[in-house]
Amino acid sequence: MRVVLTAGFDRALHAVALAELARRAGHVVAAVLVVQPLQTRRVRQWLRQRGVRSLFDAARRLLGASGARSPDRRMEQFLRQHDIAERSLTRWCRRHGVVLQRVRDLNAPQAVDALRAARADGVLYAGGGILRRAFIEAAQGHVLNAHSGPLPAVRGMNACEWSLLLGMTPTVTIHVIDDGIDTGGALEQIRIERTSADTIESLRGKCVVAGVEGLLRALGALEGPLPARSPAAGRERQCFTLAPVLRELLEERLGRREAS
Repeated sequence: MRVVLTAGFDRALHAVALAELARRAGHVVAAVLVVQPLQTRRVRQWLRQRGVRSLFDAARRLLGASGARSPDRRMEQFLRQHDIAERSLTRWCRRHGVVLQRVRDLNAPQAVDALRAARADGVLYAGGGILRRAFIEAAQGHVLNAHSGPLPAVRGMNACEWSLLLGMTPTVTIHVIDDGIDTGGALEQIRIERTSADTIESLRGKCVVAGVEGLLRALGALEGPLPARSPAAGRERQCFTLAPVLRELLEERLGRREAS
């Protein structure tokens, strides 16, 4: 398979893992599209949705730091397990001679043109914002994503956390991105094992690792017809960024479970 990889920032460790493990499996990473994170619009949106504390956490991730509140700790273990040395897409692309294109928006003409020029069989989406019709059509609808929630029941943001709050089993859905919000057809659902010691971050980390592994398995699906959208998908709940008070409630619930 010949694929294009997207990412929301250069040090997205799950994107590095996807690129390297796809290469080792014999696939060709034709190009990597990385969205420039330090844009006024994105910073303002982040502050409005998640607050100042989360912005500092995001800044640490951009710089490659993996603190206690970051699911990247799990991904660091995954990278070491697979003997992957790179910790940035820039270094990975330089080492393997892959074109890395920095873009302001995946839906901008620059990004869409780069996707077309890559002549890829499909796209592995590892972040970068909501995709619009121009990008999806340039990929001929062959865009694969790992969503950290059970689709179609939990669409949108913070799907792992919302699943826990709603009393559902943490589940990663490998699906096709279409022009809706998490409404594309599902290829696989992966149940996440939960232990009494798990925190929000450790469960999110498990979801990210499961998503990488699921996307790699799903690459073969690009050779045939992809699943269609469920008729009811767009009518299911769409979740938004988890408010701090709800996060505190979830942390308290997980703490009670651990204590019991």
